[in-house]
Amino acid sequence: MDLSPLGSHKTLLPADFYYQEAIFQREKENIFKKNWLYAGKRTNLQKEGDFYTVDVLNVPIVIWLTKLGLKAFVNVCPHRGAQVKLEKSGSTKALSCHYHGWTWDQEGVLKRAPGERGEKDLHKCDYPLVELTIGEVDPFIFIHFEKNPQPFESQFSVLLDAIRTRGIDYSALTYHGAKSYRMKCNWKTVVENFLECYHCPVSHPSFCDLISMADYEVKTYPRHSTQYGYLRQPDQPLDALVQPDSYGIYNYLYPLFMVNTYPGAGNASTNIIEPLGPEETLVTYEFFLDPTMDPQEVEKNISLVHEVQVEDVTICEAVHRGLKSGFYQAGWLMKAENGVHHFQQLLSEDLRYT
Repeated sequence: MDLSPLGSHKTLLPADFYYQEAIFQREKENIFKKNWLYAGKRTNLQKEGDFYTVDVLNVPIVIWLTKLGLKAFVNVCPHRGAQVKLEKSGSTKALSCHYHGWTWDQEGVLKRAPGERGEKDLHKCDYPLVELTIGEVDPFIFIHFEKNPQPFESQFSVLLDAIRTRGIDYSALTYHGAKSYRMKCNWKTVVENFLECYHCPVSHPSFCDLISMADYEVKTYPRHSTQYGYLRQPDQPLDALVQPDSYGIYNYLYPLFMVNTYPGAGNASTNIIEPLGPEETLVTYEFFLDPTMDPQEVEKNISLVHEVQVEDVTICEAVHRGLKSGFYQAGWLMKAENGVHHFQQLLSEDLRYT
């Protein structure tokens, strides 16, 4: 696998990195399963015993609020491989498989297997549920498939500081639903489009009516990046623009999650990237707003995000068609595309991992 184009910040990945099945399979093992992945919202869990189920990379998972705290288990029975909980959500004191009734406690330890007294060689300690590590940016829950990953809080400490500095309390916002967009392009095209606003003056006129491109900046960190967009107020001195609420932050958590706040109080949106294959990606936007916000303002916030995303669908699908044309090999990254270069360096490191 040739990763040599990553040697310069002035070049892009080769075109076949965006549509070859073999590369996509390598990404699943060396990127997706080795990094923190979004797994839903803590607000879905109101009291002890509440749970919800979610699929992450086609792995069924149950997120469960227990007396021991928040738990994440692979939702697969070690007896015959059935999905343990079929319900989307519910409340339970123990996890019991719908197929044969094997039952686990809140630590994932097998406590009961019907007919076990007649099975002298059955050792229940050999059949625990697989527990996953959990990280949080309240109310957003993340899981990691590896046993001892770098702790979420230390890996994203700079991001958490940026969120606190901006004065955002995500948990105080009200969920206002989601919109999903099925895109005919590779997941990396979607991410790279998010990571630069070099294209914004041409492709997103409404966004640029709000945000000043002259002051726009992208800051990169070991496993995430943050974009800062200041309100477009040409008559105001720059130092006045950095007051709370006067700028937006658009955060990317490598590899598949974004959480954004536009200028103004009480708003957030997530971008959840779900790679469906080398040439298809599902993007889901969730909306979180101040519960006291006027309904017209709610609609205005959601409409702006939706408008930008519809524009991005057109862009990303056009890029994908060009990448497959046979007439594109590698491009040139401008200084304003430093977030893309950072992303491609992370890809290079992970794809070389064995």
